[in-house]
Amino acid sequence: MIITHYDPNFDKLAFENLLDLRKMDVTFSDKLPKVGYVVYNNLALVAAGFLRQCENSFGLLDSYITNPNCSNKQRHQALELITKQLIQHAKLLNIKELICLTADSGILKRSLTHGFVKVPLAMSLLSLS
Repeated sequence: MIITHYDPNFDKLAFENLLDLRKMDVTFSDKLPKVGYVVYNNLALVAAGFLRQCENSFGLLDSYITNPNCSNKQRHQALELITKQLIQHAKLLNIKELICLTADSGILKRSLTHGFVKVPLAMSLLSLS
């Protein structure tokens, strides 16, 4: 497995393919944060994840996605690589606290293994479009 920075010129089509496989809107690829990592295995995109910088000292782990055609083990290894790399990148940006918002229990469990603390949260959303 190879991890590298997300480059829209190279990775966007593969990322959009994952969105399509997951039945998600492919135009989402135009809204990704600048900082992201992708993991490939034998030229197949296994997973991607991004870091959104909020305010001065906060960051948000964002837009995690995996390839449903890859094995559970490959997806797990890829997400581990991405999460570790995003945490390191956040430190380089002098981000003091990272937030992980997710409805996915697997992502929540992964965040806890990396030192995140589960907090009670009620969330609401207002669409302005």
